[in-house]
Amino acid sequence: MFSTLEDAVRQLSERFNEEFSASLLRLLRPCFGFSPCAASPAISGTRMGGTPDLPVEISWPIREIPDETEPAMNLGGSTHAPHIRKHLAQALPYVFLAQIDLGEAASVSASVLPDDGRLLFFCDLPLVPWRQGIESCRVIWDRSAPQALRRVEMPEILQRFADESVDEMRALYRERGLVAGELSHCYAGPERSMRVVLRYALPNSYAAEAMQDE
Repeated sequence: MFSTLEDAVRQLSERFNEEFSASLLRLLRPCFGFSPCAASPAISGTRMGGTPDLPVEISWPIREIPDETEPAMNLGGSTHAPHIRKHLAQALPYVFLAQIDLGEAASVSASVLPDDGRLLFFCDLPLVPWRQGIESCRVIWDRSAPQALRRVEMPEILQRFADESVDEMRALYRERGLVAGELSHCYAGPERSMRVVLRYALPNSYAAEAMQDE
């Protein structure tokens, strides 16, 4: 990902010959990126981690118990099967990833995205390596006024799974005679205020435009 087209030209020309650099430059597309912001995360503002800002009428999305668990467990093998079984046996809240202020994004660059409200991204993060279908994530487009929002607390069951995950890691460290130190988990990330910025990047290799390009 490049901050400007000039930056892309410079970096690519330093690494590749002229013909190949030109080919890559033709493929570059404008996209949104994020830059850390020193300000405290504001209600309705762009940020990553923490917990979402939602109106009372929108609930934290829940991942339903799937009809079949064997495919994911088989992919996880004997090492991860118990972990997968534990998660799929309950209807767990999705892990909150980020929210984007669409008005801010529209002020940075025109795009196919709406220009009002915010997008909130959720994912079944602990199981992403083994379940990557549409059932593994949720995106909410919320158009509520900022004054109608409140910072939602992390669901109790998600917090319990997070605490159990840390306890299990501490036990593993003790078993191996290691010092655990500060441990993290995959049920929430630290709250970080962000600002939306314009960037340039190659299309994802699985995107339609990349697969059609010759």
